[in-house]
Amino acid sequence: MYSPVVREYHSNPTAWGAVPAITLGLLVITIAVLAGPWPSDPALSMGYTVSHYDRMRGESDQTLPGLEDDKPFAWYGRRVFDGMIYGLLALGYGCTGLIILRDERYAEPVLIGIGSIGLVYGALVGLYLGPILTLGGSALIVCSAGLDWLSGISAGI
Repeated sequence: MYSPVVREYHSNPTAWGAVPAITLGLLVITIAVLAGPWPSDPALSMGYTVSHYDRMRGESDQTLPGLEDDKPFAWYGRRVFDGMIYGLLALGYGCTGLIILRDERYAEPVLIGIGSIGLVYGALVGLYLGPILTLGGSALIVCSAGLDWLSGISAGI
């Protein structure tokens, strides 16, 4: 007789200890990306800020002479790197949902990777409010997911 395996949901999931800090880190990064001031293209003058969406599209009030038609490869690389943060945020929220709904332990190493990439991204962009908030949110994700993941590994030893 066929008997489907039914996954039992735990009343006290082990990975839920880090969920509030991970969610707070993701929310801080989301606010930084949506509302924080970001530096314009590094080749332009310092101190000029734009929204992250305008930075990703490469639009600003200032332009370099001769850069309107012939854009270097690094210009396109920065646009891809800026757009990647949106995908990482979606992946982060998805992994947090897996932890909440299914108590999946493999989502925590993915969150550690997402937070590490966010740390590198925020550190490379510069000292502006948007990147600084991204650094803080990424540090929350790395520390909380990392500690919870390591405590889960040590509990199994």
